[in-house]
Amino acid sequence: MAAELTAQGKSGVVVNAIYDAFTPARAYMHYHGAARVLSETASADMATPVEVSPDRLGPGRNYDASRRSWNFPDPWPGGPWGLRDIVEY
Repeated sequence: MAAELTAQGKSGVVVNAIYDAFTPARAYMHYHGAARVLSETASADMATPVEVSPDRLGPGRNYDASRRSWNFPDPWPGGPWGLRDIVEY
């Protein structure tokens, strides 16, 4: 999923960060051999576009939103973000 989004030119896609498999409920696939996909898209303010300045983008859990890394190949530079962006991602 991340590779496809990145290939489509979508920036800000991160893998192996933020979420973990800490509880048995979140580790279902480890014990039952099932696939599990967890994704999240940043929200707009009740479908109203928001403007995110680059200085608001910083370190997160296992990645830094302002820097390119192995699990975050194309950082989102900030700017306008709205409902259309959410749907397209």
